[in-house]
Amino acid sequence: KITSTETFETTGSVQFDGTGDYLNIADSDDLDFGSEDFTIECWILPSGSGGNTFNIFYNKGVDLQCYWRSNTNRIEVFADANGTTDYDILNTLNTPTGSVNSGVWTHVAIVRSGNTFQIYLNGKASGSPKTSTSAIGSNSTDATIGDYKPDLSKYEFNGHISNVRVLKGVALYTSNFKPSMRELEVIPGTVLLTCQSKTDAALEKTGKTTTANGNAVACELTPGLLTPIVKSGGGSA
Repeated sequence: KITSTETFETTGSVQFDGTGDYLNIADSDDLDFGSEDFTIECWILPSGSGGNTFNIFYNKGVDLQCYWRSNTNRIEVFADANGTTDYDILNTLNTPTGSVNSGVWTHVAIVRSGNTFQIYLNGKASGSPKTSTSAIGSNSTDATIGDYKPDLSKYEFNGHISNVRVLKGVALYTSNFKPSMRELEVIPGTVLLTCQSKTDAALEKTGKTTTANGNAVACELTPGLLTPIVKSGGGSA
């Protein structure tokens, strides 16, 4: 049976306007990475400019932060072992300047495999890998998407984020790969999967308590990822 891909619905995203918008994910032990492998991936469409820093994913519970910087157009990742925010595990894991531009969908993946940390952009290793034997620190605070510290209004993302998936204990990518053009699914090791719905910004598919704050809204604008859902009136041949 051959089915036309044109008849399928596309995935969704969450739109952030850069002023007080974020998703909050309640603290959970399965978001504590320690020294385990992990994978964090998503699609981003930043629309910020100037010298601002825009938070993509901040797991306060494990002192792990991922940003897009508009003045350098690159991704930066920080990680800390002891909660003092001195970023003693990662403080220079980043992609080259000019590698992630405003107004363009980019697939971003941050992977820890053993003691090696690597960023992948659109499926290709970007920037130099970093190594550390340390466990990432943990505490009992929530994770956020789209804002670093909502109470301080710092590093608020401006743009769209789609298909955020976090896997614990799994280094899904260890070499260059082709990003899936299908909506991401819950696979073994998945501990977070969100920013996929066109109608519900807080929808999360592993059961995490997630809330949308500010003007964070579900949106139909996506990188074109297809879902298994057939469009209304669609058919197959």
